[in-house]
Amino acid sequence: MAKTIITATPPNLIGQAQVNFRKNDFEALIHTKGYDILTEKALRCPCDQKGQSALSSCQNCHGSGYFFINPLKTRAIITGINVDSQYKDWSVERIGNVSLTVRDDDKENLSFMDKVTLLGKHSIFSENLTVRSTNDGTGRFVFTTYKISEIMAVYAFNSATTALTKLNKGSYSLSEVNKSVISVDIDAVPTNNGLSVFYRHEIQYNVIDLPHEVRASYIKDRDGREQRISLPMNAVARRSHFLLGEGINFSGNGTQNNSDY
Repeated sequence: MAKTIITATPPNLIGQAQVNFRKNDFEALIHTKGYDILTEKALRCPCDQKGQSALSSCQNCHGSGYFFINPLKTRAIITGINVDSQYKDWSVERIGNVSLTVRDDDKENLSFMDKVTLLGKHSIFSENLTVRSTNDGTGRFVFTTYKISEIMAVYAFNSATTALTKLNKGSYSLSEVNKSVISVDIDAVPTNNGLSVFYRHEIQYNVIDLPHEVRASYIKDRDGREQRISLPMNAVARRSHFLLGEGINFSGNGTQNNSDY
C-alpha cells in the first residue's frame, strides 16, 4: 500500500515582494567572462572490483580506477578558494583547489572526478617517472600524468656524489599517438630505471566536491504560472597530479577510447 503524502501549507505571500533570478544573466556571465575548458566525464572502471585494486595494466583507466569519456568544449568561471587561508591556515589539503561554475544541463554539469582541462592555459610540472618497456621489449618509455605540450628537460640519476645527466634531445621523443608518452633510447636509460621529466602542459583538474550541485529557482511565465529553472552549478576541483599520481601507475603502453563519439 502506497504511503499518503501530505503537502505543506504554503506561507502567506500577500504584500511580499518577489525577487527572481535571471538565468540568462548567469549564463551570459559564464560565456563572456569564462575560461575555455574541456570536460570529460569520469566513470568507474570495471577492472576495479571489490576486494582488489584497479589493474595497473588496464588500458582503460591506466590503474586509476576511473576512465574518462565524451570530451566537451565549453566555458566556466574559475576562481581560487579560501583566499585568506594563504595568510592563516593554508595546508596541503587546500593546495591546487579551484571553484568551477558551469551551466547546468545534461552535457555540461559536473560530477565527482570529472576531468576539466583549461584550454590554452599552461603550467610547468616536474615529476620522477619509472622507465617502462613496450610489450615486445624493444622500446623504452615513460608515462606522464599530463599530456605534454613541450618537453623542457629530462634528467637521469647517476649517484649521490655525482652530477645528474641531462639527456640530449636526440635521446628521447614525444609520442605522436599519445602525448603522455615519452619514448627513450635504451642507451639513455639509467641503472635505477628512473628519469626526472620537466615539461609544459595544459592545466588540468579533477572534481572533488559539489557544494552547489543543485541550484534552482522559480519564475512566473507570461500566464502567471510558476516555472522552475535550473541555474549554473558549482564544483570544487583539484589539480590532477594530487589525485592521480605518477603516470597513474600505468604499467602498459596502450590506451583505449571509450567515448560515445
